[in-house]
Amino acid sequence: MSIEGCEGCAVRRCTFERIDGNGVFLSGYTRHTTLADNEFSWIGCSAMAAWGYTKENDGTDGQQPRFTYILRNYVREIGLIQKQSSMWCQAKACQTVLEANIAFNGPRAGINFNDGFGGATNVSHNLIFNQCRESGGARGTWHSPHPDQPARCPHVSQHSTASVRLLAQTTAP
Repeated sequence: MSIEGCEGCAVRRCTFERIDGNGVFLSGYTRHTTLADNEFSWIGCSAMAAWGYTKENDGTDGQQPRFTYILRNYVREIGLIQKQSSMWCQAKACQTVLEANIAFNGPRAGINFNDGFGGATNVSHNLIFNQCRESGGARGTWHSPHPDQPARCPHVSQHSTASVRLLAQTTAP
């Protein structure tokens, strides 16, 4: 399922099973999209992903997923075809809330932030285990020179700072 150009869309209580590509893909301009209480299993790529567009590092035109809510999803057996897959992957997207999701049995990180675009993303109370069966860690971030330093993207808007906050992240050994 691809979503682009929408405001206030919701995908709730759906089952995505045996899909070759991504389960749900947010592209370009989306605002206040909610993906909640869904089940994803035997997915070829990522269960859920968001990808925005910028002009180099300038995101002031707003063509990115923002204010996305990923809540209480159950995700297993992902990345059967594409090994760079996650429960959630975001690139050039920001202001995301990932809360109370369960993800297991994937080839790479359960949550992947491709870059530090825009910031204001919160991750809390997720259970992620048996990920990284082929490489990686429970979560992946590619935007920062050091895991304790937030990334900076100065050209998002004058009222935004770039950061990813992990709040009460639960990761099983």
